[in-house]
Amino acid sequence: DDDDDDDDDGNVAPLNFMPPTRSLVGAINGMDVALLRDKEDVDSRFSMLFSMDRAKGLKIARLLAEIDEDGVVHIRGLHVQEAHRKKGLATLLLAFFSQFCRVTFGAYPRTLLMNKPVICVALESLGFTAENEKWPVFVAQHLEKDNEHVTLMMAANDVDLGPQFPHAVRRAQNIEFVTERPEGSRRVYVLTRFEPPGRMVEGSDPVERRLDDSTYQLYSARIIAFLATVGNAKHSMFRRSKGLNSMST
Repeated sequence: DDDDDDDDDGNVAPLNFMPPTRSLVGAINGMDVALLRDKEDVDSRFSMLFSMDRAKGLKIARLLAEIDEDGVVHIRGLHVQEAHRKKGLATLLLAFFSQFCRVTFGAYPRTLLMNKPVICVALESLGFTAENEKWPVFVAQHLEKDNEHVTLMMAANDVDLGPQFPHAVRRAQNIEFVTERPEGSRRVYVLTRFEPPGRMVEGSDPVERRLDDSTYQLYSARIIAFLATVGNAKHSMFRRSKGLNSMST
């Protein structure tokens, strides 16, 4: 019989290996954690997806990231599904991803420009520091009568936030400008990149403290296999890191 994989000289045709676009790499507090390849930029960008009920694929949140040629990881953004907001998940998932980066790449991540006030609050609570202090704001979350979460925001100085947060952006993020400081609000910086937490003495790292009451684990072989397909990541894995065996609790 003829074999379609053989040429006329009897040589076996090479196999075309397509790396997986998605790989289950761990779990935290009952949520599955998967890494996803970026279709447009396979060398630097990837995502971390948090979901529950594997059969139904119930998505909880998605964190976007990229790694530069020097092996530095940058958080591009975080989106938490509406039904799962106001549960402290943004802070938890940012802490988990930060710990993942420290174990895998030897350092906490940085961020690109962050324009979501709620994410800026979460970052600052984890010890991240703003590079640009031009845009301080007061931020608070408010639950409307229709159970929709609205972010109340007021400038903490005399700057006009309107051009930086046009109507389309405010509508997409459910931001409402207010003229008085919202009750229970926090003062944070927006429209800035964030630097990772500095070196902490043992027991004082807010990233680790946020994870203290969580149960999480990572599957090292799957992480290695996935990141080996991300061009800028494969040369930086475990440089100055503790190693994946340290990240299971």
